[in-house]
Amino acid sequence: DILLCHEKDSFYMEDFAREMQQISEDAIGVSRTNIIAPEISLISSFLYNILSICHDRSTPGQQYCDLILTFKGNGKIGVVKKLLFSLGSNIFSYVHSRMQNGWPRLEQILNPMDRQFQAALIRESMQRNVSAMIDQNQ
Repeated sequence: DILLCHEKDSFYMEDFAREMQQISEDAIGVSRTNIIAPEISLISSFLYNILSICHDRSTPGQQYCDLILTFKGNGKIGVVKKLLFSLGSNIFSYVHSRMQNGWPRLEQILNPMDRQFQAALIRESMQRNVSAMIDQNQ
């Protein structure tokens, strides 16, 4: 039941993350969205858990499997502990993702032109400069 619960929650979180990514693409463009994809995943995962926790309910995966989180000795887990657990698990996955993919520099986020496009701009600029020099010599 626990694995099924995790799979259901993962499915819903991925769906939520896709929606957040689509909103981001519409707002800031595809290139910038790709650069900050791990951050979008972190925020969407955390929001998914917060929306369930703040209403003092289980996640949809836990509801599907009829699971209730409990704490040894005290019974139910409080909202603060659930939030800390959610934040902790999401941050570890974010750091892992960033360690694999690298950390973006601020200029990459603010100016996300890819290298091929930059190379094309440089070639075009050089061709204009060469043409201008030829025109001056004639």
